[in-house]
Amino acid sequence: MHFCRRRSLHPDPEILLNGNVIPVDSEEKFLGVLLDSKLTFRPHISNLKKKCIKALDLLKVISSESWGADYFSLQKIYKSLVLSKLDYCSIVYGSAAKTVLQSLDSVNHQGLRLISGAFRTSPAQSMYVITGELPLQLRREKQCIKYYFEVKSNRRHPMYDRMLNPIFDLLYATKPSCIPPFGHRIRKILSCHSIENIMRLPEEEPPPPWSNFNICTIDDLNNLPKQDTPHFVYLQLFYFHRQCLLQGF
Repeated sequence: MHFCRRRSLHPDPEILLNGNVIPVDSEEKFLGVLLDSKLTFRPHISNLKKKCIKALDLLKVISSESWGADYFSLQKIYKSLVLSKLDYCSIVYGSAAKTVLQSLDSVNHQGLRLISGAFRTSPAQSMYVITGELPLQLRREKQCIKYYFEVKSNRRHPMYDRMLNPIFDLLYATKPSCIPPFGHRIRKILSCHSIENIMRLPEEEPPPPWSNFNICTIDDLNNLPKQDTPHFVYLQLFYFHRQCLLQGF
């Protein structure tokens, strides 16, 4: 793939392998994300919308008022089938244009109407309040903030320097039409929510469970070989230690 955002006509580079020209693809799926040559994420969002609409068909079937599932069951199903798809890699495709991302709002509104039983004419803001769910824009910002603090708390992360010290500040400041990378976008999100100076505490690994065990053992029987010790000796020692334990309690 040839990733380039130039609008003027320019040929794709020709790369040879054993004398044969490697074909250039305009779209390619990587880890579930459909990448296009200009990184607009239009194909990925269009494909994502189709998958979510198919998942909503299940909610339509089981959301009947007479025999369907209750509100809490529908909400869990909606989160697992639809919102999980919308949240996956949202920090990546969240750099798409607002007009492209807004096409997913209709899917979210339709799902909220199904689980809440609201009318089609009900305003979206009221459904957010009833269901307690966030708009997709805020959900994407929440995922970006979580990822930012996870990277910030780990200096060995490969994105640490690139995210905290992004380059080409002047370029993206003078050309707002250019889509900035994650390091620039997260700055605006943190500034909007006034959390840019918060530092996440590093997570301490809990000690292994076997390190806190303090097991008391009775080793009196180890000094008595089995071939030379009568069985009643073992019984006497056993009853003796059992009596000591009972008296201790």
